[in-house]
Amino acid sequence: MKTRATPGGGFSLKEAFTLPEVMMAVALCALSLILVFEGLGFCYKTMDGIRKNQRATQILLQTFELVRLYNWEQINAAGYMPGTIYANETNVWATSSSDQKASYSGTVTTAAAPFNASYSSDLILVTVHLNWTNGTIAHNRLMNTLVARQGIQNYDY
Repeated sequence: MKTRATPGGGFSLKEAFTLPEVMMAVALCALSLILVFEGLGFCYKTMDGIRKNQRATQILLQTFELVRLYNWEQINAAGYMPGTIYANETNVWATSSSDQKASYSGTVTTAAAPFNASYSSDLILVTVHLNWTNGTIAHNRLMNTLVARQGIQNYDY
């Protein structure tokens, strides 16, 4: 840009920004605005993924807290423990996959202890497998624990 002071103390109206300079300034402003919105969108998607991952961990822990409260006979009884679980972002438990648009689904399975020892008949392996989607990406998480016949569920507080 060329500026030249005029004798009257102001600037000359004959000289101003050229068209290429204005076009470059507008292009840089538009690019900056696009990058700001892309950055905000990326942050939102990242935070949404973190929130859903944290909710999945919470659902797994809630399931294992229920398992911790069952006694040995209840864990071994057929149909006592939930075989499938459904949950969403706000509901602790849903009864079916269509109940309140459950976005998390999982299975709870029990099996014999995965090793041979003298006490292995007093242990049960409980596995919870949870599935959910974040956008178009499918996620799953698996958590295991061993429950003992003489475990914490037998203590009275």
